[in-house]
This record gives sequence, C-alpha cells and structure tokens, in this order.
Amino acid sequence: MKYNPSKYPLSWAAAAAIIALSLLKAPGTGLERIPHLDKAAHFCMYAGWGCCLWLESLLAQRERFRPRAALWRCVALPAAFGGCMELLQEHATGWRSGDWADLAANLCGVAAAALAGHFALRPRLSPPKKKQNG
Repeated sequence: MKYNPSKYPLSWAAAAAIIALSLLKAPGTGLERIPHLDKAAHFCMYAGWGCCLWLESLLAQRERFRPRAALWRCVALPAAFGGCMELLQEHATGWRSGDWADLAANLCGVAAAALAGHFALRPRLSPPKKKQNG
C-alpha cells in the first residue's frame, strides 16, 4: 500500500499549525508569566498531532494495519519534526530559542500519542481478526 497524503488532512493541518506556532512571532498575552505553561503547550501540540496521525493512519490502513509503518509515521516522524522545529527556532528566528525542555515536552507528547494510538485507538479501529476454522 502506497502512502496517500490526501488520507491525512488533519495531520497535515496539525503540522502546519505547529510550524506556524513554532516559527512566527507570538504576541504578548501575559500567559508567559505562568511557569512551564509553554511546556504544556508543546506536549499538547505533539500529543494532538500524534493522535491525528494514529487516527488517520488506522483509518487509511483499515484492511491491513502495518505496525512498522505506524511506528515510522506516528512516532519517528513527529519526534524528528519536533527536533527540527527546536533547531529552526534557535537558528532561523531572532525571536525564538530552541530549548531542551521543549524538545522533551515534544517527545513526551509523541509518546503519549503512541500509547493512546496503540492501546485506545487501534483496538477500536482495527478490523476484527478472522476466526480460523478447524
């Protein structure tokens, strides 16, 4: 089965939103005074994107789920993307900075999505196993 990007519209939209939120200059809201709120935002962004990836991946592969493809698409891709975003924040913008704690929050969000995808979404969306006669 070939990858079909049109089967992943929520995932593409979430990735675009993460790019915009990570690289554009944010207006001051006063919320930056709350300690570690940005880490919670990083966690939520990557957990949400990871859940979108799991959901759309499971729906796209309803007839035959491939765990290795899901591992790459739903875990490795967002983890690497999070690292790239932190590097871009540090080196491509003058108003953002890359942070190891942000990267850790990104990875925790990816891990939470992987657990939710594997243990909550997959059992509900995978086709039932066929019984062997005999």
